[in-house]
Amino acid sequence: MLFLCLGKLSREGKKKIKEAPQRLQKAVETLKSLKAEVKGFYVMLGPYDYVAIVEAPDTLTAAKASALTSFEGEVDWETYSIIPFEEFARSLMK
Repeated sequence: MLFLCLGKLSREGKKKIKEAPQRLQKAVETLKSLKAEVKGFYVMLGPYDYVAIVEAPDTLTAAKASALTSFEGEVDWETYSIIPFEEFARSLMK
């Protein structure tokens, strides 16, 4: 299953922005331990600071990953289940 994760830095996270590469590596390792994988990770402009595409076996794993990668309150995550358009289009033909 695929998930879209939108992250906002907290005030504390903004103060520690130079530690972002290390935090991302720690998050990638955490997800691997849960049998999940970061497919893409981006910095963005606008109301969110980060966007990630994550593949996880199920929604419970995605929720656990979101909770465990909150970086001790430095990033708040919103996680959404997403479906590839091709898969959705195939489902319409059944």
